[in-house]
Amino acid sequence: MEKWSVAKCRSKEGDIYYLANRQRTTIKISKRNKNFDILKLLEKLEEVGFPLRFTNGIQQINFTILGKSDFGWYLDDEVAIDVKRKRRIKTIVETFVHEVAHHVDFSRVRTISYNLHSERKRKGRYIHSIATESDDEYFARGFERFYSLDRTQKQDLRKHNPKLYREISRLHKQYKSR
Repeated sequence: MEKWSVAKCRSKEGDIYYLANRQRTTIKISKRNKNFDILKLLEKLEEVGFPLRFTNGIQQINFTILGKSDFGWYLDDEVAIDVKRKRRIKTIVETFVHEVAHHVDFSRVRTISYNLHSERKRKGRYIHSIATESDDEYFARGFERFYSLDRTQKQDLRKHNPKLYREISRLHKQYKSR
């Protein structure tokens, strides 16, 4: 398993980090969030076995304060994660995994989530109400469960959503072994 690590640089905007992936993805932590511990996040990602290579192609990751109900977003190879002062590390890890899942899904010519449509229609409720709304949310919520700090989440995914579990497991092996 690759080690999750960053290189730190100082700038006028605050600390900027570069993720040790192929593209050296830029990580920005807003000045208002100077207490956010990026190393703790990376430690948790290693703990759940989340492959660093999933981040290849992401240009920038912003840890900042978003709107009231936003936990994070992914758009055009950029990720933003809300790290409000009271946000637990577990929630930040889940949100990060979720948004990177969108990147993995959308970086393909034909999205992976498209092939999971029929299972989502029948079994999306086992993951989350949002997972029933669209194929890409079903896929991203499945990623959250597969890489959850709570091991029973992964077992439930395997039991209730076997096709999604197999697809994520296949991707995990593919990205872990590259």
